[in-house]
Amino acid sequence: MSMKGGAFPLLAILFAQVCAANLFAAPQIPKRPHDAAELQAILEKCAEYCEKLENAVLDVVCREKIVEEMFEPQNIVDDPRGFQSYVRYTHDRTREFVYDYQLVRNADKTEESRTLLKENGEARQEKSAKLKTMGHYEFIVFSPVALLGKSWQSKYDYHIVGEKKIRGRQAIAISATPKPGEWTGNLYGTIWVGEDDYSILKIERSPDSVQNIGPVHQSASELKLKVELVLASEYGFENNGIRFPSEFSIHETRSYSQGSRVPSYTLNVDYSAYKFFTVETEVSD
Repeated sequence: MSMKGGAFPLLAILFAQVCAANLFAAPQIPKRPHDAAELQAILEKCAEYCEKLENAVLDVVCREKIVEEMFEPQNIVDDPRGFQSYVRYTHDRTREFVYDYQLVRNADKTEESRTLLKENGEARQEKSAKLKTMGHYEFIVFSPVALLGKSWQSKYDYHIVGEKKIRGRQAIAISATPKPGEWTGNLYGTIWVGEDDYSILKIERSPDSVQNIGPVHQSASELKLKVELVLASEYGFENNGIRFPSEFSIHETRSYSQGSRVPSYTLNVDYSAYKFFTVETEVSD
């Protein structure tokens, strides 16, 4: 997957059919008092970090391990009112993949590539491999830009909603939601910002921002159920002031009219063994 340098693809979440997943709802974050000046200062620092990220020249490789679980509905019975009266899900299958992942960004291109090393425990050596998962994603490292970049901040309402530690570092939690009538095309939610350097430590997308993804929403409507997707990414690796993903996940649950709430799909991605060949940053005046 590649594109010319400069513009960034937003986090691309593509589903071939109704994928599935989460036993966990979005965490409740305790609110804390703050004033407009404090929030504005944080947003300005975040914009500076995003500008550095946008201008970075990168050549990075790492190991990408993926575990995907799928669940299938069984014994679906329609009641006379037109609602699902009984649905039982069974664990259908688990798939595991291990890739060598490479990200290259320079003035000419932004490109990520993969070599498939293992599939369900069996050795592979498949170069220029495509993701074989049902839930697709790309360019996770650049996700903060579309939420906190300078040119994007006018499109969102922001609030400080709490504090917590992320991988031992104190972080400020900021919610981002599109302003009324504003269409960003982005997935939005809660961002955890490091108090010491204002880099992005974690992003969790709100279920509201991903509930209308094409085939998922259409299939959900046909089955008279509510689909809730929670997407999260953590940035646990750092080099030259740029943070790189350590985890990414997609969790989906389905809620039926009778009140049952069941997991239907989960995707967990673990990044490790980074090698940083090039991480150069430049911020324009």
